[in-house]
Amino acid sequence: MARRLLSEGQAKFIANVLDQAKLARDLSNEAIADKAGYNEKTVRDVLKGHCLIYTTTSDVARALDFSLDEILKQAGLSEEADGSAPAHLGGYSRSNYVHLLGAYTTIRPVYGDTSYLRSYRTVLDWDVGGSCLHFTELHRPDGECQTGHVYIPPASSFMYFLTVNKGWVRTVLVSQPIGHTSILRGLILSQYNVAGANFAPVCSPIAYIKEQSDSKPDAVSYGEIGSTDPQYERYATVIREIISKAFVKVALPGSHPAQT
Repeated sequence: MARRLLSEGQAKFIANVLDQAKLARDLSNEAIADKAGYNEKTVRDVLKGHCLIYTTTSDVARALDFSLDEILKQAGLSEEADGSAPAHLGGYSRSNYVHLLGAYTTIRPVYGDTSYLRSYRTVLDWDVGGSCLHFTELHRPDGECQTGHVYIPPASSFMYFLTVNKGWVRTVLVSQPIGHTSILRGLILSQYNVAGANFAPVCSPIAYIKEQSDSKPDAVSYGEIGSTDPQYERYATVIREIISKAFVKVALPGSHPAQT
């Protein structure tokens, strides 16, 4: 079963509540860590709102005599809360997109060697604080996990996963699932580290395959996937079909007519 995650809005609110409780009781991070059964760094991450793992945050809250579910419920930040995204994100409602919530195996070619595929997990949840869909990346082999909001234009069958961090912008444009399909297909526009501090724009097909709660452990592969991996051909077929079946269009200039 997919690990339950908090939204960034939930994590930040909880962090503030727990940090105030820590100060009021004059407790150290080490003392809280001993009671919760974690190390000091984990407690520090929770108290700064950097930890999105529900179980970990709940354990730290319990060490301070709080119930995580009660905190969320009283603040109106429980998962049952509904809402609509702000106009600049598309104004979509949670109830219309609840079917998208969950974990996805994300695959795209490795920029430096396209004979390999990069595979990691992306979790879509509803950020109650921001009142919008939110994505969180996990298990990336390069450690550069990104988070951001989901933009859905009105009457569009596509969605944008946008990351903006200190002027760096990464855009993913993918299709919404139609019918019984569980795959989001599209393109990612980012920058590729050619060498040293030299970067170049890069565009690549990308797919998000929704994971089932009853998936077997060997049904998913994360990391750099080569041709010997048992999941390689399945993943590669999905990526090839994005172009070959015209899920996206690549516009390139055609050849000039022959001169006679």
